[in-house]
Amino acid sequence: MIGERILVRGSVMETARSAANVALKGLPAIRAALWGARIGAGALFDRAVVGRLGIEVAEELPAVATVGARSAMVLGRDGVAVRLTKGAGVAAVVTEGSVGAIATSTTRSAFFGLAKAARQGAVAGALIDGGFGVFEAVRGMRANQLTRRGAAMLVGKRAARGAVAGGAGVAAAGAASALIAVTGISLVGAPIVFPLVTMAAVGLAASHGFDRLFPDAKGPTPQDSVSPIHRIEDAGVSRAG
Repeated sequence: MIGERILVRGSVMETARSAANVALKGLPAIRAALWGARIGAGALFDRAVVGRLGIEVAEELPAVATVGARSAMVLGRDGVAVRLTKGAGVAAVVTEGSVGAIATSTTRSAFFGLAKAARQGAVAGALIDGGFGVFEAVRGMRANQLTRRGAAMLVGKRAARGAVAGGAGVAAAGAASALIAVTGISLVGAPIVFPLVTMAAVGLAASHGFDRLFPDAKGPTPQDSVSPIHRIEDAGVSRAG
């Protein structure tokens, strides 16, 4: 029964983490994709180029974010939105006005916009992984497996990993979208949003790479901080006097 509870809790945590990643890093990824496509297509950038990325172009978006029984929509102030549907479905939407504004921007502005989106992805990743790291650290302290210093180091490492994965994933979404725009490949009608798939794949690879470079240290537990002499006494063995 305990094993089942742990398994269910882990599954819920992973589901929540995945939803948070899409909701918070999805908007920066779509922004990066639009700017990347602008860089790749140049003066030919238009709604058709955006559509080839699997991003829907709409006249306008709802005034506020919506949450329903079967779907939820996360809105950006710049006319970009990510819609999550029941069953792990994801869609991305951008307004015609935003597409027009990007189309009339300079190439320099496009590079700046891509870099800004990557920075937003890094911040979102740090917040997500750092937040789940806090939960992990508290659970470790309650189980007497982590000291306060070890818990603080764990949270810091998780936040750093999230920043690396978030920034890399969003930047990759922009770079890959630029490549799509240059080659003319079309994903219209495909059941994927190319920038979000790229963000998730590269972000996951970056997370695994970070963990390989910086594995969790087997730091001292609260039990380890007790002196050896006291542990001997607790075991019923007296010091030689």
